[in-house]
Amino acid sequence: MERVKFLAIFSSNLEEFFRVRVASLRALLDLKKKSRKELDFDPEELLKEIHKKVDELQFLLGKIFSEDIIPALNAHNIFY
Repeated sequence: MERVKFLAIFSSNLEEFFRVRVASLRALLDLKKKSRKELDFDPEELLKEIHKKVDELQFLLGKIFSEDIIPALNAHNIFY
């Protein structure tokens, strides 16, 4: 059950990260190109990197849930 709790916390934190941090990066995309050049980073590139990493983590989360956690719960007569 601790692993299920961890995955729930992970998902919740990821959702909050998107609501706050990713939303801020998206707002930077609305800046004029001249203003964006003054930044130390490219918000568009950073968003691409974030989405790539999140896709990897979401895939891993799904794999752990379906291949490890569900079978372990079923072994203890807890069915999803």
